[in-house]
This record gives sequence, C-alpha cells and structure tokens, in this order.
Amino acid sequence: MRKLLEMTNENTYLIADGETVYGLGNIERYDPSSEEIFIIKFQKHFLWQLVNANQILMEVEYRHPKLPKDKINREIFTDNFSRVFSNVNEDEINKVWETILSASDQKHGTMVVVSNKATEEAERLSSQCLKIAPTYIDSEIIELVTSIDGALLIKPNGQCVALGVILDGVATNKGDSSRGARYNSALRYLETQTNECLIIVISEDGYINLIPNLAPRIPREWIDNLIKNLNIINQSEEVDVKLFNQTMSNIQNLKFYLLTEDCNNINELRRNIEDKMVVNIKIVYQDFKKNIEMDETYYL
Repeated sequence: MRKLLEMTNENTYLIADGETVYGLGNIERYDPSSEEIFIIKFQKHFLWQLVNANQILMEVEYRHPKLPKDKINREIFTDNFSRVFSNVNEDEINKVWETILSASDQKHGTMVVVSNKATEEAERLSSQCLKIAPTYIDSEIIELVTSIDGALLIKPNGQCVALGVILDGVATNKGDSSRGARYNSALRYLETQTNECLIIVISEDGYINLIPNLAPRIPREWIDNLIKNLNIINQSEEVDVKLFNQTMSNIQNLKFYLLTEDCNNINELRRNIEDKMVVNIKIVYQDFKKNIEMDETYYL
C-alpha cells in the first residue's frame, strides 16, 4: 500500500472504503453536498489531513487530532497593516491580502516584504534580487515567482517591484533559535529598517507570521480602572487581600500596556498596600517597568 501511495499526486488517488484499497483512480464528477468522498492528504512525517471539497475537516499530527486553524486572521492582519502604514486605504489592504493568500499556497514557504520604500529597497538590493516594473501580480503568477528563493518585495498598494529578494540585516537579540532561517532573516532585516515595513513569513505548512506582530490595542480605561481599584484598596482601613491579588494579577496580564507614569503609580500603591497588610503569607510582586515598544498607539 505504501508503494502505491508513492505513485499518487494531486489528481491521482488510492481508492479505498476505509478498510480495503481497490487501486489508483481520480475524481471526475462529484457533488460536494453529498459528502460521499473524503480525501486523506499526507503532508509530511506523521501529519495528515482529512479533506472534503477542498475544505480541511481535521488534522492529525503524531496521532493527535485537531481542528484546522486559519492560516492568518483577516482582522489581525488588517489591524497590523493599517497601524504600520500611515496612508493606506481598504482597496490597497485587500490587494495585499490577496497577494499573501496566493503566496501561502507555495509549498516550500516564502516571504512577502511590504515597504513604503519598496522602490528604493529594490534599487539598494539590486545585486541580490530581480527588479521589475511596479505591477500587480495575479494568483497564478505569484505561485510561479514565489517558487524561487528569496522574498517578494511589494509596495503598500500591492504593486510588486522585486522578486527573489535576498534580505540583508544585522544580528538581533530578538532572534528565535527555535524558528527557521526565513523567520530570523526577516527579524534581522527589520532591525535595519527605519521606514514603514511589514514582513509576512509563510512557512512550509502554509501558516503565516507577521513581523512585527503588534500587540492588539486595548481601551485605555482598562488600565485606569485597575489603578483606580488599587487606590480604593489603599484608602481602605483594612486591606481586601483577595481583591488586591486579583487586581495585581489583572495588571500583570496587561503589563505591556503600562506607560512610565502608570508603572510609578502602581509600584507606589502596591508598596503602600503591602505595608498595611497583616498576613503571615503573601504574594511577592516585582516592580513594573515600561516596555520599550509600548506607546499610546496601543490604546483604542
């Protein structure tokens, strides 16, 4: 059976009923609504998918079944894109989105670099890319141009200006040794960019990472309300230990969104409250410090 399986491709399958294999064949006519034909696709070592009408119903990896997840969430992409690029409209975002979805079908993975200085970057990297006249590329062509090594370099409006771009960059402590060379190459390149730039890294399994992957925006009121709770606890004659610990836990979950003034207020209030607590055992909290990437653009 394994030898027969090696003879199959995208159009030729092993025909089976769940118990017996009858031979090689293909699908000529099929009504997906009948749900009578299911395809098992072996993706890689110990990973297979159950498919009906091009819809993945289930994935099993190392014998662990799971429901399929989106390659990338459209809302997250739109939010990141509109925050990185200052002057884009909905049509331009849609064009870039379509480009990314088409590129995600590339079996060997690829990268798409979106830059507001794409033309200048294509010129700077001309010795290590194939420059082209700015043009929109349809899905069929994208499958071809992303089959070569290197990234696709496009403008924020979706026009492609270079193919097979070999990115340069500098070493960064943001690298992740557990990730592949493509991902870390994107991180190194972004470290050198002072312009507006978003890199889409597409892995071999079709899943997508955004670099930078911006934290979601939150209402500023969330932080204000937590600081208000600490003030109330601090002003109470007797400390409500349960409420204090719950408030500190919530602040810990949102620590990325704290500005310097917030950190100072929270640290001072926490110390005052801890001095008033009369308990034998208490949780020890560390001082909060502002994250270097945090600014007010992360508030709604």
